[in-house]
Amino acid sequence: IKLNHADISNYKVLYKREKEPSAEIKVSFKTNQYGNKTANRLFGPVNPTKIEFSIPESNTERVNPIKIGFTHNQTIITEFLIPDNIEIESVPKNIVYSNKFGSLVFNIEVGTKKITARIIININRGFYSKDDYNEFVKILKDIDNAYNSVICLKKKQ
Repeated sequence: IKLNHADISNYKVLYKREKEPSAEIKVSFKTNQYGNKTANRLFGPVNPTKIEFSIPESNTERVNPIKIGFTHNQTIITEFLIPDNIEIESVPKNIVYSNKFGSLVFNIEVGTKKITARIIININRGFYSKDDYNEFVKILKDIDNAYNSVICLKKKQ
């Protein structure tokens, strides 16, 4: 979490040593620095981990085949607790996308006092034709869009 000040609690790490090893990290945090405030609105990113990556340009001709050396599975679940004096103005649209490179599920559930955001990413290991490069870039752009999505909250009048 890239915040100058955050109160972190309930930090738990669970390692799963299986055929496909994984780690589950659960953390609760509270901060006054999350998002951008303008007048009576707060724009907050859906993804507090701020994972960033660069997306290669797709307008150049690919010379070599695409090699993805390992499978990547990631689930980020973020719950936003909404105070009584705040209302939800807008949330991003859900995304479900799948191709030969993997899949992305981005889901927002809105409750009365809570927003739950889920980003589920599966990237498949393998060798792919250079002709599939634009399809590869498409899933990377969708992942980037999900990571950078924003929730807009508004003070009740």
